Amino acid sequence: MLGGAVLLAAHTGMALHNNSPLILQITDRPSSMLGAGQFAMESNVVVFHTDADLLGNGNTTPQIFVFDTAKRVLNGDRALHQITFGNAASYNPSATARARSLAFESMADHLGNGSSGRQVFAARLVRFKNPQGTVLDQITHGLGESFGPKLNASGRYLVFSSTGDLNGDGLTPGEHLYRAELRRLRKSGCASYPCPVGVPNPGLELVSPEVATGATFHPGGNLVVFESRGDAAGTGLTSGVQQLFLKDFKTGTVQQLTFGALDSRGPKYSRDGKFVFFESAADLGANGNTRTQIFQLNMAIVPPRLTQLTFGTDGDSTDPAPGPGGAIRIHFASTADLTNSGVSGVKRMYVIELLRNKIYRLSDAQDINAGIDANYNFAVFVSDSDWVGNGNDQPQLFFMNSYRVVAPTNGAP
Repeated sequence: MLGGAVLLAAHTGMALHNNSPLILQITDRPSSMLGAGQFAMESNVVVFHTDADLLGNGNTTPQIFVFDTAKRVLNGDRALHQITFGNAASYNPSATARARSLAFESMADHLGNGSSGRQVFAARLVRFKNPQGTVLDQITHGLGESFGPKLNASGRYLVFSSTGDLNGDGLTPGEHLYRAELRRLRKSGCASYPCPVGVPNPGLELVSPEVATGATFHPGGNLVVFESRGDAAGTGLTSGVQQLFLKDFKTGTVQQLTFGALDSRGPKYSRDGKFVFFESAADLGANGNTRTQIFQLNMAIVPPRLTQLTFGTDGDSTDPAPGPGGAIRIHFASTADLTNSGVSGVKRMYVIELLRNKIYRLSDAQDINAGIDANYNFAVFVSDSDWVGNGNDQPQLFFMNSYRVVAPTNGAP
């Protein structure tokens, strides 16, 4: 069954490569809040939040939406589905393949239990055309705010941020990261974290006692890479510079991954879990770099091997977005002139074909917002530029098929 699913995904992906235009505008209604889209693992489904009235139901509150790229491209459907309908905002969704399970943060009291502030929710049995049948669990309730949830590939584990000391560890005030095993919470009878006084929190583990942000999850759920300015590895190295760290839940250890004099940030695991990509303003390659660049860590090697991927001198490269298959291609943004076009200072979209060691520019004068996600030759991003010639000047969510620019890479996906 799994093999059949993989073949179906590959067939659909090739059909999209061949049939979708270079740019597809996903949203087409005005909004004051539109979050960067995220692919639902290796599927062609995209999840995002917006307060736009995309379905003509009068919505004015940020809600969670799902977009099915294949349905739009291959069938001509609108393919937009609203998943939440709360009277307060829901943000930052994360999803398993084809969004069968979702996690998101919300200020709405979805279950009518008096929830307030940002809290984490998880949705099961998601049906795009019948959102009323979705099973919704509240993962956190009270004791500070919890936000930024990310699911692993199976949906068994969830990593999220919280300002609450949920396990009563005596943490210093600030943002801390936790990993939750959702099935243990669901089986325990405890409604949400934290459980009542005197009852341990089932499946809830602290990633680091230090203030920590920017987590990225290994698809298996046992490894988390995160950012911290503290001594998260317990080595006594505390310069106040933001570094990247790796938490291994199997061994209970934390390893420091970067040692730069300037901040490193935005780590993202490749979907096969073998590589971590990130941006850094530090001269990690010891080559005199003075700009923000994209770097790769090969996590299959001990210690992880660092490779610098961009070398712009007239701008910054940010927002790395790896697709499946590890070190094959990376979409990213840059204000540097990386392809010798003669112009820098514009935040353009690029893709690195790593097997060819070649960079392609994917946009001209169009601007893009922070936050890109990618899957195969596809990328999603937010921009207020007129990408498709319809006069757009408002933030909208776009889908790019870089296969139209980059020819097939030796049979790679």
